[in-house]
Amino acid sequence: MNGKKVIISGGGTAGHLYPGLAISKRIKEREPGIQVTFVGSKRELEKQIMEHHKAHIIPLKIEGLK
Repeated sequence: MNGKKVIISGGGTAGHLYPGLAISKRIKEREPGIQVTFVGSKRELEKQIMEHHKAHIIPLKIEGLK
């Protein structure tokens, strides 16, 4: 491992996950061994998508602006 780390953040809808996952994939292709961590919501849909893609995520209790 090269010690480099990247955080990709978003939350609330799946609309940000797929672009984030695509960016993560490209980063890992260019920098094997890099650690990519997502920061997002605790929503069930987000959890399922990230588990399916075996992505490391830090879930936070967040919600949209009201």
